Amino acid sequence: MNITDFTSKIKELLSQVGGVNVSFGEAKTVDGVTVIPVAKVMIGGGGGEGGSTGRRKGKKPAQQAETEPTEEGKMPEDYGVGIGGGATTVPLGVFAITDGKVAFHPVVTIEKVFGFGLLFLIVLLRFVRKQRK
Repeated sequence: MNITDFTSKIKELLSQVGGVNVSFGEAKTVDGVTVIPVAKVMIGGGGGEGGSTGRRKGKKPAQQAETEPTEEGKMPEDYGVGIGGGATTVPLGVFAITDGKVAFHPVVTIEKVFGFGLLFLIVLLRFVRKQRK
């Protein structure tokens, strides 16, 4: 299987997995309150293939690298293929539905609290400095 076939299969798989069901969890009802979890899902990846061009430090390439199989079916020694990827999910909050009314309750994390606190401190320090001038 070459890299093009592989990436096509990955794209096909991701299109089947993605969608609304990934960002919104299954609704659960507890004590008359329906809760729907919400998350941000990020998926990324990349890959490549190729070979050395025979380039040495400070010199131009002598010739284009061979990336086609030899007559024996082997790839050149300096040929390589690489692929990588990753996924992450960040919880954002929940939608709570009670008596026909919808409310969003965001997730509060230490990163958000620290980030907003730091931003507030920077703005406060700038304001104080301007008042002294």
